[in-house]
Parts: sequence; structure tokens; C-alpha cells
Amino acid sequence: MLGRSDRDRVKDDMIGCTVMTVYNKKMYVIDDLDFTKKVSDTFHVSKTNEDISFVDYYHKQWNMEIKDKGQFMIKTVDKKSKTVRG
Repeated sequence: MLGRSDRDRVKDDMIGCTVMTVYNKKMYVIDDLDFTKKVSDTFHVSKTNEDISFVDYYHKQWNMEIKDKGQFMIKTVDKKSKTVRG
């Protein structure tokens, strides 16, 4: 677990950086980091009316295994629709 000063350092280093997703090759600018959420957390999928973890979603959707189940979430803003993701 990262302490407050470590989190601040990581944010300083990462916010504003551009990342590319492995699964669809899209580029995103990191707008924020959320240390309160993890990839093991769940979200609701209205299409299937079920809750699913980010880990399981990426496995089902993209056939990808997330190894670090405790990693924090990256937040990006979809510049076209102004939707916050992450």
C-alpha cells in the first residue's frame, strides 16, 4: 500500500501522461488516479444487469489477465463526450 507522499509522487509523475491500451490500441491521457478503487472492485453492466469486477470484465471482453489485483484505477475523460472513465 502506498503512503500519502508516495501517492502524491505517483500522481505527479503520471497525470498528463499518455498511455495506450494493449487491448484496442487507443491512446488516453491520464487525468487522475483513484487509489480508493482497485481492479478487483465491481461495476454494474446494465446491458446484462449484472455486477462484474474489472478483472473479470477484461478477461471476458479482451481475453486479458490482470495480474496485480490490487492495482489502482486510472481515470481518463473522453474528450468527445466528456465522460469520466475508470
